[in-house]
Amino acid sequence: MATPERQEPLEKLKDLRDKVNWNIEEERCNFLVQLHQIFNVGAHDFETPFPKVQFFLRPEEIQRLLWDSINYKDKIMDYIPGDVFIGLAAVNGYKYEPEVDQNGIISPRRTTLIHRAVKTRKHIRSSLLPFIFEIYNRFDVNYTDESGYSHFHAACQFSCDEAVRQFLEAGQDPNCIWTETGDSALHLVLSSWEELNNHMMVVLLRAGADPNVANKEGLTPLHIVAKEDWDGDMLERFFQINDELNQLVQVDARDKLGNTSLHLLAAKGGLDGNLFEVLLRNGADPNAANNEGSTPLHNICKRNQHVDETTEFFFQINDELNQRVLVDARDKLGNTPLHLALECCGQKEKFEVLLRRGATPNSTNNEGSTPLHIICKRDESFDGFAEFFLKINDELNQWVLIDARDKLGRTPLQWAVMSCLPRSVETLLNHGADLSSFVLPTSNQFDKRFESIFRPDERIWFGLPCGLLAAIESLKKRGYKLDRSDAMMIMKLFDKYTFFELLEDFDKRWYDDEKLANEAREKIIKSDLSLYDLVHSRPQKVAKRLTYVDCYELAKSDDKACCRHACEMTSRKFFWSWALEPFWKLIHYRLPIEMCELILENMQNKDLYNICLAAEDQTDKDVKINVITNV
Repeated sequence: MATPERQEPLEKLKDLRDKVNWNIEEERCNFLVQLHQIFNVGAHDFETPFPKVQFFLRPEEIQRLLWDSINYKDKIMDYIPGDVFIGLAAVNGYKYEPEVDQNGIISPRRTTLIHRAVKTRKHIRSSLLPFIFEIYNRFDVNYTDESGYSHFHAACQFSCDEAVRQFLEAGQDPNCIWTETGDSALHLVLSSWEELNNHMMVVLLRAGADPNVANKEGLTPLHIVAKEDWDGDMLERFFQINDELNQLVQVDARDKLGNTSLHLLAAKGGLDGNLFEVLLRNGADPNAANNEGSTPLHNICKRNQHVDETTEFFFQINDELNQRVLVDARDKLGNTPLHLALECCGQKEKFEVLLRRGATPNSTNNEGSTPLHIICKRDESFDGFAEFFLKINDELNQWVLIDARDKLGRTPLQWAVMSCLPRSVETLLNHGADLSSFVLPTSNQFDKRFESIFRPDERIWFGLPCGLLAAIESLKKRGYKLDRSDAMMIMKLFDKYTFFELLEDFDKRWYDDEKLANEAREKIIKSDLSLYDLVHSRPQKVAKRLTYVDCYELAKSDDKACCRHACEMTSRKFFWSWALEPFWKLIHYRLPIEMCELILENMQNKDLYNICLAAEDQTDKDVKINVITNV
């Protein structure tokens, strides 16, 4: 019989129970909510006697409510009211009574509340599972669902110490496998970092858990540690316990992709450097290659992190161990770690470490690309890398092949022009890039390059045309002769990729809104030019104060309207210079050239392009007429 202080809640529960239609899930869930409101506690807070659920519910009703307790979450209040009912059932002695066959044998193959709780509640509290294990208190039977996941797996994964102890005392094999994944209990314990799991790892190892068992992906427990966010102390403890047990840990075991634990550790970011040290000091091979031919150093160099001192630390530990790191090892694509450091990450420090550690600056991959080719294929964010790369090699007295050609026959200079990287173009020219055999990339080549580096960020997009014109200007200063066909190709790129600014595109508020005008005066683009000046000055004046490189740099930091307008203004001189003669020719030289200059000054780039296009069409027609006449 219920204690006096709980008599009132018991009466309420009986009354509520009689009002529930037990075939309707919604009504059962409402009952759980009301139960939570009556007792207003969490399942882990039960310390005083509560009404036994057996007093006011039938066995089948208890089972239904237990399942509902796992499944139901109040979406409005964002809590799980059924935890209270689970606690009530557990602390007052309710036990699950399994069905037996005609021989009195209990079948372990069944899905229980524990399976449901683990698999449907992503953030199930470790404090709740012990209550459910109070209900499912048979440890001589390891209930297993159809996927092969068992009560023992759950007890280990969520560090239910008492349940694990009783399972092991009852003779449970610590190496039982979750058949769906091939994971052992040790895999599951190591898959999520918690302080309690550190203890559970030790319990399982001392109970005979195999430290080298592989799951279906070929991952051993050591692979799992390398993948997850464990610290070096925990990994050290893993090796220490196995040493005490005279168990050899296969530190270079490989998964189905050929990765060792060191590969996986090297591939992930946010590393505790001690993890590297522990693996290496316990015999990990720093030069092991996986199925793709990648070594751990390749994986380190693929990572793109703002702060990453792993590369130098990796070399330092191997130095202490007198282990040579193959700094020029090649993967199956022929890439060295230096190729990948330049292709995948944005850290100058990373490839500086590689160069100072002996990386070859002229190695070629399967595409014939050298590290310098890779740099010149990057986007505008890496336009300073060529200068830094060559500077480091100069310090090391290493000769860099500036004019090396890849298997497409392209030099780094051609890639830099194609990628619209003016600083890289200038750097290559300063280091002796050969212009005598230089050929401007074709329209199709620019198309492919633009498509590969396109991003929806229009600020960056409008840096491309200015970057291209700045690169062309550098070439011209060194003697490259840009002909009309080259110029027309560039203009057609402007048209195809909508780099032109039309009058209706420009926001008239820049002229009419006083607040915007004041803001524009305060925004300094360069020392002698404000945004207000840019908006209100004539193109000829802007072109003298704002260079292509200025506009290119502006595109990295300003709003798209400003970038587009700056692009229009600075490129005006290019279009004007190529449109003047065709315009004079189209009007059959009826006006003085000075008058033509004044007319073109008031035209936008799109208009100037159309003049060049019309002249080109006229030239084609004249050629056809001459051909027909000659025939």
